[in-house]
Amino acid sequence: MYVLGPNFWGLVNPDWTLCSQGKYQSPIDIDPRSLLYDPNLRPFNLTRNRVSGVIVNTGHELKLNIESDEEMGQSAVVTGGPLTYKYRLHHLSIHFGKKDYFGSEHLVNGTSFPLELQLVAYNEDLFPDYEHAKLSSFGVTIISLLGQLNSTSNIYLDRIIRHAANVRYKGNSINITDVFLGGLLPNTKHYLTYEGSLTHPGCQEVVTWIIVNKPLYISKDQLAVLRSIYKVEDEKDRSRMQNNFRPAMPLNNRTVRTNILPSSQSKQCRPKKLLSYEVNGRFLER
Repeated sequence: MYVLGPNFWGLVNPDWTLCSQGKYQSPIDIDPRSLLYDPNLRPFNLTRNRVSGVIVNTGHELKLNIESDEEMGQSAVVTGGPLTYKYRLHHLSIHFGKKDYFGSEHLVNGTSFPLELQLVAYNEDLFPDYEHAKLSSFGVTIISLLGQLNSTSNIYLDRIIRHAANVRYKGNSINITDVFLGGLLPNTKHYLTYEGSLTHPGCQEVVTWIIVNKPLYISKDQLAVLRSIYKVEDEKDRSRMQNNFRPAMPLNNRTVRTNILPSSQSKQCRPKKLLSYEVNGRFLER
């Protein structure tokens, strides 16, 4: 397990103090009983451009670093939703477990999912690049997609996964073109949002999280490919890149907002709390 819990990273590197002592850490276990309905939350938007980039095995995750070329229309921008600024997509990362019943970083009512895909973007209105943005307030937004197993493969995700054989070991990389990241997003305007952190060192508390309320479908075969990747540099050590997720961290009185209108209420009532939440085919009630 990719453990970044209390009293761990802070003892290893003083630059990672937030990982052990921060109060706005991610991921979290989402409690459907405490969600706050916010009627002012707008739908968020990810531009539907195709992009190019480099798929990398970092040893912790399978990552797609996105190359931005505005003249060629090869860039992707996140706007709207809970965001005030414009955020440029920087990379995609995938977290997954050894077994089908866990692997996601975020939980819902204690329930884990086999995979979580994260689209990471930085505030291009205020900062020149991701490295500057991840050190500053309002610097980063992450769109989180929770995975659910399906009988058929996800054609948009397969565009990335089929290159996994070429990056089986840590440090391996391969160029990829014509990736339609917009196809990964489920057809819904509903999401949850909260203020949190990056889930890897140094755990900077600069992230506006957007957790989509419909699943990213993935087949068992696709998940098996991910589980075949190694977190080491060569085949002498057979350690697989599995369970590369951070455990849920304390909420510490933060508010998790949503634009999902409770089914028991009308829009005119403008309810303050969401009474139930449906995710990945599971109906989780108060």
